[in-house]
Amino acid sequence: MSDIESGLFAFLEANAGITALVGTRIFPLRVPEGATLPALVYHKISGPSAHSKDGDMSLNHPRYQFTVWADKYADAKAVRTAVNAALNSFVNGSTMGGIVVDQIIAENDADLHDPQTLEFGASIDATIWHH
Repeated sequence: MSDIESGLFAFLEANAGITALVGTRIFPLRVPEGATLPALVYHKISGPSAHSKDGDMSLNHPRYQFTVWADKYADAKAVRTAVNAALNSFVNGSTMGGIVVDQIIAENDADLHDPQTLEFGASIDATIWHH
């Protein structure tokens, strides 16, 4: 079975620029308690599909957010830069999780701070267009 989210995880995990900074600390939804930082989290923000006047075009464009949490602001920004570079290097028309991806558009980065844990965050959103 093809699964864009499994393919996205494999894509992130295989990127040397990302793993040089976070190792294997790439998680869906949240950083597990006690995990070493920096760590990268990804989750789907929305999952729309395109429609025409004739109905569903079978063209999906889910939006994912990638957030890194770190003890230092510079570390958070460095991982976000690596994620952005990885997303922008994706070859359009390649597969991700057995699904052909037409395009990845990285956009909307933000800086974060958690006042309870005093951790620094940096996020970036990306839309993944696929059939």
